[in-house]
Amino acid sequence: MPLWVDLRRGAASAGPMRRRSSRRSSIEAPYYGIRSDRIVWSVQEEEHLRAGVTRFLGSPTIWCDIMREYQFQPGCDNYSLQRKWQQLNRDRGEWASVRQASFVRPASPSRRRADGPDSLEPAPPPPHSQGVLVFSETPPFGVVSPPEAAAALGTSLSCARGVLAEPQLSELRDALVALPKSLAWGNILSRSQSRSKRKIAWLDEDVRARLAPTLTAVDGPNHIAARYLQEDEASMGALQAVCTNALASQLVAPFGMSEPPLAFQPNFQHDDFPLHYDDPMSDGFGRQIVTLNVKEHAVVLIEESLDGSGRRWHFKLAPGDAWALRGYARERCVHGVQFRRLCEPCFTGCRLCRISLNLRCGEYTRAEARRVVSAWNRLEASWASPLRKQS
Repeated sequence: MPLWVDLRRGAASAGPMRRRSSRRSSIEAPYYGIRSDRIVWSVQEEEHLRAGVTRFLGSPTIWCDIMREYQFQPGCDNYSLQRKWQQLNRDRGEWASVRQASFVRPASPSRRRADGPDSLEPAPPPPHSQGVLVFSETPPFGVVSPPEAAAALGTSLSCARGVLAEPQLSELRDALVALPKSLAWGNILSRSQSRSKRKIAWLDEDVRARLAPTLTAVDGPNHIAARYLQEDEASMGALQAVCTNALASQLVAPFGMSEPPLAFQPNFQHDDFPLHYDDPMSDGFGRQIVTLNVKEHAVVLIEESLDGSGRRWHFKLAPGDAWALRGYARERCVHGVQFRRLCEPCFTGCRLCRISLNLRCGEYTRAEARRVVSAWNRLEASWASPLRKQS
């Protein structure tokens, strides 16, 4: 799995092709019969394929289910459906909006630290970064160096060290590790994204009633099958026991956040989180976002995308650190998180993953959300391939 997405390079410069892995993903079903690589698809068959993916998204036998329920021409098999779906979404990307470009993967260390079995050495800095960000030691902990980054980012990007200390941090970590995990961090059709998991804990039922439908929207960037969201909500009580309003107040206090907390989103990372922006019209809601680094070290990459500079900066996180996005950094920059690759998906009781806890604060109005998304869509239209949207 690539670490960093080069948003500036199109598919034509994506580098040499790599041999297709013989290893199937969990959503690939075995195919039978003669495989036909040259099939002329009718408009009706393409509509059947789109309808089938929408209907069976989340099923471990998605391609078999589509073949069983819809009529396709002779010679079309499970493999053909998967290839055609990739072709139909090539311009839209791996998710509903992934920018496919060239990747650079630096070596990721796996050496254990001496201070505990669950800790790892910090990862090396990402490539193409102009430098490491330095943050103020006083609230609201905005960027103070390098000067170019401080002028552009200011307090729209903040990082406070040691926001949560022991034993509270260990208690939170153990509670999150014990939770059942069913929601993929990105799209379940992506091998790398589906290994990482997430959960959602609403702090207000009225907010849940308004925003939860956006998570299951078919046209959303990370459409969640309704049954998986229901399974996740079945364990809501255990999650809400640790993700409380008191914890929310503790996280927003260092940054002086003015927006009310809406929901917590724990993330269980098993691979790199590529450069992406949080879509405010879907599962990336929230005008201001505070993220607590609960477990493991990590490196965060920030790119100034919409202003045309494309400058990249990075900073490191240790357990207990928290960082915040708002304003310019929230709406006009993309961010990603570097972490080592874990081949197995996250599971209940998993202690291998990196854990972070997002706190999403404040609602955009419909008009404001459209304004943010439209700016990214205009940038996307000027490039060869789309840009990643995520939560």
